[in-house]
Amino acid sequence: MFQCFIVYVEHLFSLFLTTPPAGTMVNEKNKMELHKYRTHGNDYIVIDNRTGAHDDQMLDTFLKSILCNRLFGFGAIGIVEIRTPPSDSTELFEMVYHLGTGVKGRACGTGARCSIAYAQDAGIVERKGRVFDYLAFDGNMQARIKGSQVTQTMSNDCRLLKRYDENSFFVDVAWWVHVRFVSDGIASHNIVAEGLAETDTAKYSHIPAPTYILAEIVAPGVVKMRSFDRTAKDYEEMYACGTGGIAMCISYLHKYNLYGTHEISLVWQYGVTKACITRDGENSYSNITLTGHSRHVFSSTIDTAKFKKDYSFFQNDCPHSENMTRSNANTASPRQPRA
Repeated sequence: MFQCFIVYVEHLFSLFLTTPPAGTMVNEKNKMELHKYRTHGNDYIVIDNRTGAHDDQMLDTFLKSILCNRLFGFGAIGIVEIRTPPSDSTELFEMVYHLGTGVKGRACGTGARCSIAYAQDAGIVERKGRVFDYLAFDGNMQARIKGSQVTQTMSNDCRLLKRYDENSFFVDVAWWVHVRFVSDGIASHNIVAEGLAETDTAKYSHIPAPTYILAEIVAPGVVKMRSFDRTAKDYEEMYACGTGGIAMCISYLHKYNLYGTHEISLVWQYGVTKACITRDGENSYSNITLTGHSRHVFSSTIDTAKFKKDYSFFQNDCPHSENMTRSNANTASPRQPRA
């Protein structure tokens, strides 16, 4: 019932946003089209920048932050920017992820899923069911769309960094993730308080604070999950997490000492993601995929100069991710930076 109410409100919101007041003119030079997408409760703003018209001065940290603000902007976890890939590449598009705080991020599985759905809607992908390449933070990735279901490959370049005990794991999946298994009812946990406490310790002082994943195994191959990320604006719970889901799968395989190929259902609050992963060796993995749904919510057009001017009062209070300033998220890593 609550979900239906939210969809209805967003529909009314979209009618308001996509119908400019009479006499309103958008300067073509500053024109920016925004497309909001949702996947399993997470929402993102997709910006098509294949023409390169939106440079860093236009699409700056402040604009990204205010666009994602749920009070003054459109409300989103982050921004997915669609760029044109290098001319000599096989990819149809490049996906660049920006955090809700306006800072450029790294890998984002659910954000990538929304970029894939947008590529289908925008005609970048010629037909459904076709396997195609796209470029992400981790390099070349593949995806396929069938109906509303998006299947995407995830990077095989991941590893278990540390096993603290039988229920706690630290994993690198192009982003750092702390996974904790519980058995006392996942819904009863205050994930924000636990996540803040667990990821703000001395053991993680050399990197941006990792994503915090709570997992509860309800049946073999079926895991209830919740996710918290300190990079999320206003410290909100994330309702799904692609990279966190893969980190949980790796932890699951180590927890039960499993090898070979396994399919695991990740049960989030607003939907189920299907993961497939092969453990080839002690700490090597392959054939990693995620399948989940993504849908378009609404689209709108703004004049970026006017938008910034209207909300200039917010600029001095524009929050910046504390864990991104603690060290450079694009280079700080327990291993060599990724290409």
